Amino acid sequence: MNGAESHRKRADLAAERAHLLLVQPAKLDSYDWLLVATLVVEAHGALKNAQDADPAVCLPILDTVIEELREATANFADADFLRATRSARRHNPSLFAPLRQAT
Repeated sequence: MNGAESHRKRADLAAERAHLLLVQPAKLDSYDWLLVATLVVEAHGALKNAQDADPAVCLPILDTVIEELREATANFADADFLRATRSARRHNPSLFAPLRQAT
C-alpha cells in the first residue's frame, strides 16, 4: 500500500465513524459532537496528506459527512455543538463554515 492509499484509507475510516455517529437515532451530546468534529478534522487532514502524494485522490463520503453534520447542527448553529467544538472550529474554520443563506 502506497502513502496516498494509506492516508486515504485513514481518512475513509474516520469519515465512516463520523457518519455512523451522525445517523444514530439518539440525540448527540457534547462528547459526541466533539468526537464527530475530531473525526471530521482527522479525515480532512488524512485526505490532504493523500492528495499531497496523489492529487487525484478524493473522498466523497467526507463531503457527505460534512453535509450531514451541517444538517444535524442547523448549519453549524446548534449551541451544544458550538460549545463542544470550539477548539476544532477555531483551528479548522473552513471545515465548519456555515452556508450563507440566499436572500
